[in-house]
Amino acid sequence: MQKIQEELVVNNIHLARFVASTYSNIDVDMDDLIGTAYEGLCKAALHYDHELQIKFSTYAVRVIQNTINHSLRSYRRHHDREISWEIPINDDDSLRLKDMLADPEDCYEAVWQPTMTEILEGCPELTDREKKIVTMLYRDEMTQKQVAEEMRLTQPYICKIHKNAIKKLIEMEVM
Repeated sequence: MQKIQEELVVNNIHLARFVASTYSNIDVDMDDLIGTAYEGLCKAALHYDHELQIKFSTYAVRVIQNTINHSLRSYRRHHDREISWEIPINDDDSLRLKDMLADPEDCYEAVWQPTMTEILEGCPELTDREKKIVTMLYRDEMTQKQVAEEMRLTQPYICKIHKNAIKKLIEMEVM
């Protein structure tokens, strides 16, 4: 980091803590939120352009919020898929789900991924492009930005296609 960027970070560290504190009502460790907020502050300092005629603090708040929101989406996406391998599957609790599987990851591969493929294959209303984008976003867990780069499209256009695909899936009562 350059000296100016370092000064922006040091002088606005309180701002990162404040923005992180606005997320205190969710079930995430505050230290993790503050760390993510610091990442956002550093990102803001790196990308800030003083010629925009906008105060750094105004710009930084948005970047910090976006960084935290992105982190929370990734966290939820990962944790929503977790299966408790400690679930007892008999009456005396002596046998657990993990005892029945060689590798819990095999269960994810065997159950979740074919289901997504089957759902998309059974939806003739979706275009091939929509199917590909939904697959990349949900199965491959890519961000819209990553999908846009790979497909050589803009992120807002990926967002629009995704939104339309989800709308079609809801109308078909798949979701």
